[in-house]
Amino acid sequence: MAFIGLSALEKNGPAGAIRQTFSTPVQAEVKSGSLDRMLAVVDLFTLDKPVWTGEEIGGVLGLSRATLYRYLRILGGSGLVAPTGGGKYVLGPRIIELDRQIRLSDPMLQHAMPIMQEMVRSYDGVALLCTYYRDKVMSIHHEASDSSLQFIMQRGRPFPLFLGSPSKAILAHLPPHQLKILFRNEGAKIREGGLGETWPEFRDNLRKIRTDGVVFAFGELDRGLIGVSAAIFRAEGEVAGSITVVQAKRKFQREQLPQLQEIAKRAAADIGDEMRWD
Repeated sequence: MAFIGLSALEKNGPAGAIRQTFSTPVQAEVKSGSLDRMLAVVDLFTLDKPVWTGEEIGGVLGLSRATLYRYLRILGGSGLVAPTGGGKYVLGPRIIELDRQIRLSDPMLQHAMPIMQEMVRSYDGVALLCTYYRDKVMSIHHEASDSSLQFIMQRGRPFPLFLGSPSKAILAHLPPHQLKILFRNEGAKIREGGLGETWPEFRDNLRKIRTDGVVFAFGELDRGLIGVSAAIFRAEGEVAGSITVVQAKRKFQREQLPQLQEIAKRAAADIGDEMRWD
């Protein structure tokens, strides 16, 4: 599989800077009211700025010196951050361990892989598996039958919830109260994603996606690609992620769209069924 270099994608990709977020079990030394602030330390580490000094962290988050170094000691002890010398810190090795554990044990990923391998035998392109957290959607696996295809949505890279078919397929199935909060707080991004100028338009557009069972996007994340996505459910009405048929625009033929839609819907249903039987 050929990929665009990550540095090029960071310059040209529409999603902007990548932000990696990880969590850690609650530790007795940290009161529940301070957990968000402690995890905010981990949120600071990005590809744009992967190295931070203690002073920088404390300044950005408004932490006292005592609180800052208590957080760093706890996060360092758990392996989520690591010192590099000179008072500087980077993300720690525990994250690598957690990533390996996810690759080997995540139920959706384990059930999806053989289904995705079968998917790509029926078209030239990529099958893309995504999950979501907070207000982001993240690719966790892909299978390819087109070795020349270059795409931006690589494993571990978060993308907006309002742009691209993998995101919109998930968004349409979030609970109504959550959608109302998102529209109130993220109205500008929703409008930019073409999902509606008003709450009724937004609501109706998402209802149509749910009714269709699939969403089609033409070059929203990658200008040279199309995406056809369907939501995956871990239980009735409980969305877990999405599966996407990705194809180069130069190979896409409009009359083939119904076939690609059916491939995405069938794969999503099969993955969901496997998860529920697990």
